[in-house]
Amino acid sequence: MAYIRRRKGSWQTVIRVQGYPPITKTFNIKIDAKRYSRDLENKLAKL
Repeated sequence: MAYIRRRKGSWQTVIRVQGYPPITKTFNIKIDAKRYSRDLENKLAKL
C-alpha cells in the first residue's frame, strides 16, 4: 500500500508492503511520485 503526501513543498511517497521495510522517496511532481509508487509496488509483488 502506498500513499502520497505533500511535504515541505514536495511530494513524498511512502510504500508499505508486508515483509519489507517502509520505503520513502521525495519528488517535485506528484505524477512522478504516483508512477514510482505504482511501479515499485508491482515489482515487490512479483518477487
